[in-house]
Amino acid sequence: MPHQTVVSAIERFEQETRPSLSLPSNSGWLFLINDTNSFLRQQFGLLPWGDYEMHQTTEMLAARAAEVEQLGAKFMTFVVPEKSALYKEYLPPPLDKAVDGSRPVVNLASSGILQYALEHLVRFKSFAPLYFRGDTHPNRTGAYLIYRYIHEAISKHFNIGAAVQFAELKPDMIGYDGDLYKSAGEPLINEAGRDNFERTVSLLSPGHSLEYSMRLKHVGRKSRDVDPPAYAVRLGERPFVCTEQPGSALPRCVIIRDSTSDLMVDYLCDHFSRCVAYWREGNIYTNIIEEERPDFVIHIMAERFVYTLPTSIPLRTLP
Repeated sequence: MPHQTVVSAIERFEQETRPSLSLPSNSGWLFLINDTNSFLRQQFGLLPWGDYEMHQTTEMLAARAAEVEQLGAKFMTFVVPEKSALYKEYLPPPLDKAVDGSRPVVNLASSGILQYALEHLVRFKSFAPLYFRGDTHPNRTGAYLIYRYIHEAISKHFNIGAAVQFAELKPDMIGYDGDLYKSAGEPLINEAGRDNFERTVSLLSPGHSLEYSMRLKHVGRKSRDVDPPAYAVRLGERPFVCTEQPGSALPRCVIIRDSTSDLMVDYLCDHFSRCVAYWREGNIYTNIIEEERPDFVIHIMAERFVYTLPTSIPLRTLP
């Protein structure tokens, strides 16, 4: 069970920041709070899974992989760590030194039923910032490293060509705010918390935005955007990516994604003769797989959405 000090701190932070989704820290970082999935509560063990949830998730993912295989494709799930899992040391006290709870994603990854990129990213934390300070998502360097993690895992099953090298990307600097910074509102936790946050960021802020971020342009991109298939309109207004490399012998791929994949989809699609990437609440559709005839189906999801897996359905039909 989590220590009462941690429980009290999370409850206080939730109350003081509500209805904002932003939790500021003295380090000048903003973290997600008051979200639908209550990730901070997940992270520190306030929402533990029992044997039933773990069993349901394991069975569902195994059934999903088996059903996709029956349709002729290999299936893998990749989980993108939440920022507070990678950068816990920048959370406001006492959470910065609190012990994480036993998160289900760690146990699921150890069983091999899914792939969790946390340890991979920890190796590179000292190289450069990997997440935006004012956003929930990996920045461009973090997205590139997650792409390399996924590329390595897929390459064990298919020849998808060499990975894009970091030196092949063209960098430039841009100002960036982020979803958490834009939604912070007033006050940012409380008067003292706001003053500490603003005093920290003011020294290195570009002035018009929260931080400078390195943009990485994929100048050697091989795949080309093509018109989306007719079914794409039935997926709603979320971004839909469809690329091809005519005459390529590379495999075909369907990617089920969320916003954590925004900055890595182009890299991944460069390794497939045809690549479709859609965003629809993590749903995997039988009729899309039947139409696209992929060799590989990839689900890339934010860590906080792992808590939806016990009630998920292996495959659905797109109406």
